[in-house]
Amino acid sequence: MDKEKIKNYIYRLEIKIGLYFLAQCDEAKEEYRREVEKVERELFEYLYEKNNINNSK
Repeated sequence: MDKEKIKNYIYRLEIKIGLYFLAQCDEAKEEYRREVEKVERELFEYLYEKNNINNSK
């Protein structure tokens, strides 16, 4: 379960980063940059929570 969730986050990051590099206009690049940051934040929050749960056991 955990590995699949992490793989999903990484897959989403790869897609958003690819779209960022393919974007032609600055507005689109900015939108994809924000989406990359959002997915990164979700991944780091998930990993932080998982680490806290493991440390509390």
